[in-house]
Amino acid sequence: MGLFDFLKVFRASEEKSEIPEEAEKIRLDKLSAWVETLSKSKVDGISSDLLDAGKRISEEKEKMEESIRKLEKAELNARGHDERVKSIIEGNRKAYVQKVDSFLREIEPPQTFDESVRFCGSFDKALSYFGKGTIRNYKITHEFFLEDAGTVSASLKSLADIVGKVKKIVKKVDISAIEELKKCVAEILGEVGRRESLWDDIRVAEGKLRESSSRIKEKEKLITELEDGSRYREFAELLEKKKLLEQELNELKSGPLHLFSSVNAALRKYERINPDSIMIGRYVDDWLKALEDDDSFEIVEIAGVVRDCVAKGEVEMKEKKKEKVLQELGRFEKSYFETFLKKYRKLMDNVLNIEQELEKMKIVREIEELKDSVRKDVAMRKSEKIKVEEMKKERSEISIDGLVNALEEKIADATGKKVEIIVG
Repeated sequence: MGLFDFLKVFRASEEKSEIPEEAEKIRLDKLSAWVETLSKSKVDGISSDLLDAGKRISEEKEKMEESIRKLEKAELNARGHDERVKSIIEGNRKAYVQKVDSFLREIEPPQTFDESVRFCGSFDKALSYFGKGTIRNYKITHEFFLEDAGTVSASLKSLADIVGKVKKIVKKVDISAIEELKKCVAEILGEVGRRESLWDDIRVAEGKLRESSSRIKEKEKLITELEDGSRYREFAELLEKKKLLEQELNELKSGPLHLFSSVNAALRKYERINPDSIMIGRYVDDWLKALEDDDSFEIVEIAGVVRDCVAKGEVEMKEKKKEKVLQELGRFEKSYFETFLKKYRKLMDNVLNIEQELEKMKIVREIEELKDSVRKDVAMRKSEKIKVEEMKKERSEISIDGLVNALEEKIADATGKKVEIIVG
């Protein structure tokens, strides 16, 4: 082989070694199972050891149960002790047996790696609690039932030794990195689920918004049709008639109103020097109501009396105002008020008749109810729109890509494998 041939072969092998490893593609919904296989492959190597340890724990548990039953039935040899002491011994034996039974009930021999990890932790807690709670019971029981109590104690020690060996077996396998991967996968799946749930909620809410918009348009169309219809035109015409009649009424009342306003001060002063004049008080308080109630037009006679008092100076007025008041009091004539009341009552009857007709017409209530309904729908739609925007914002802030990239790096660090996670 020549130098150039060697260089070609070397370059080809170098280029081949530089080809990047192709990433294994894994769908996100299959990722949990894939990570579980990683965990299983690490645990498989110690499965048989764990199963053997589990069998030994079962066997030792059975021995301990047999031993505690023997202790429970053993005859008490307490010669030279009175009944009180015997009662104390029996009480401590009974308590010790009960606590051992309770301890044994908590022991469930593990079958898998995960169960073994949990078992070691729960066994240590149960043993610690058992030890602290049986010191006095065991001491007295052991003194009088030496052989049987010793057998129980030996079984307990053997059980603790087996659990110690299980701990050593478990420690050989470090799956903390894989457990971290499981947490990351669960977090991503949770975020994906949250994003999908938000999308479903957004679609439902947007559908309701469309329905609400359609409903509002239908109601607005109906309002327009009602307002353009003959029933509403009739109502509008009556309303306009009422408005004109009320304007006419106000114009009619302006004459007497001006008249009573001009002489009000004189009437009040006269009332002060003639407190028994009830009619004067009524006209001062509400001239229109008093006039309607004054069938004999007593006010005309009163006005004449007040005019004489003003003229004589009994009712004091400034000179300029005095002339004006005298002039206005001279206009208080029965014919004037009769004409006024006749026109006023006729106009009021017309107004009341129109109001009764308007009251009977349901068109306005129908339109107002529709408008009120539209206002409520618009307010609700505005509120729902805000909620939709908030959900869209929340969904846009869920960064699945960032979590996926971080997980791909963690998988590479934990396993040395390059993966590409396919989302969706």
